[in-house]
Amino acid sequence: MKRFKNIETPAAAEALWIEQESLRKIAAKALQTTLFVILIIHMLTLLIYFNSTSKTALVVWYLFGLLVSAWRLVAVTSTQSHASHKDNSAAFVLLKFFTGLMWGSFAFVFFDKVPANVQTLCMLITLGIGIFTMTMLYSHLPSFYLTLSGYATGLLICILFQISVVDSKPIFENYWILGLVVVYIYILKTQGHQMHLEYTKSLQTQYHNAQLIKSLTVQSQTAMEAVSTKNRFFASAAHDMRQPVLALDIYAEWLDKEPNMSAVLSPKIALATKSVTALFDSMFDMARIAEGQVKVEVSTVNLRAFFENLAMQYRPILLKKNLFLRIHVIDGEIQTDPTLLNRVLWNLISNASKFTSSGGILVACRNKTQGCRIEVWDTGIGIAADEQELIFEEFYKSKNNPGTSEGFGLGLAIVSEIASLLNGSMSIKSAPGKGTVMALQLNTPITPVSHTDAEVVANAQSHH
Repeated sequence: MKRFKNIETPAAAEALWIEQESLRKIAAKALQTTLFVILIIHMLTLLIYFNSTSKTALVVWYLFGLLVSAWRLVAVTSTQSHASHKDNSAAFVLLKFFTGLMWGSFAFVFFDKVPANVQTLCMLITLGIGIFTMTMLYSHLPSFYLTLSGYATGLLICILFQISVVDSKPIFENYWILGLVVVYIYILKTQGHQMHLEYTKSLQTQYHNAQLIKSLTVQSQTAMEAVSTKNRFFASAAHDMRQPVLALDIYAEWLDKEPNMSAVLSPKIALATKSVTALFDSMFDMARIAEGQVKVEVSTVNLRAFFENLAMQYRPILLKKNLFLRIHVIDGEIQTDPTLLNRVLWNLISNASKFTSSGGILVACRNKTQGCRIEVWDTGIGIAADEQELIFEEFYKSKNNPGTSEGFGLGLAIVSEIASLLNGSMSIKSAPGKGTVMALQLNTPITPVSHTDAEVVANAQSHH
């Protein structure tokens, strides 16, 4: 049964793969980066502690840094394998932003609070953190932008606070620092974006190459399977053809030596010739289907009229074998190819009658959610469970059922192929000694018709 679902386009599949690869690149070094960050926090804390007269800002920043680092550590160790799903969560957004904010707010700790040499060193470290952020996170643009936003927020708020609140009078150098920081953040943003574009191009090339290799592999496997199928097909055909051809040779030689035996040998020659012809017909049918030469001509089929005509064709044949044929059909119409549908049912009824010695056959048409379902029930010998998946293969013959050696094992294979052409599929249910149900499921809805319309169509068909 087919279900409606969201179909992933090639472009969407490519975008998803690039997204996952970008996050995987970050996740691969997330643990080492987090441990390195924790180490840097302690080193900077010790550096400021011994060179600053005010410890309040340092303590607040230190605790904030430990909190963010612990959060990162938990996130990395518990959800690293599912990193590709983090981009839509609020926790992901907050974590990235607060990581950047932690490094940007470090300026509150040292700006105009430590000696000039220490302040210069701390400023270089803070600016280096920006470069480090760009080089570590450029592969995934949302992560980079979120972290850079937090970094810029902390750094700019610190400088603006110093200018507007702390400074008693305008200090020209601080305005220069503010301008340079703005330019620096802009350079980080544009450079990170450019690096991301280059990285994405390389991933796109990698993805296309992988898809090409996958496509070539599938095509190669398909070609090998096709060759194997053809080899098996011709080997089986040669095996099945050998017996009637050998019989023809024997009968012809016998008839040449004893012309007076023509009355006895002629029917045998005709039977052997019929077998060879039947095999060739089946092989040609399979070849035509495989090459797409069988055209489906869809028209409106009235089910009641169709099945009544079906009963008229095959009931006399079954009565000769003392078998009944019952038809259960609902009033309605479907859009399908009546010729191909008739051929499928002829094969199924013929196959059922071959293995049914008493009782009969029921052909039922039902309206299912998936569409029109046609079932052929028989009271025959049944099919073992381990063979039910094999009967639709070319040249398959049951080893347990008598009578299969007379055919070529192509009838049900042709039925299965025609069912596919009709936008349907075949299935089977069977129990040895109790009978078999062959079902043709067409993914074609049944359109209801009134009883009056059905009677008019049926009468018209019967007059023909």
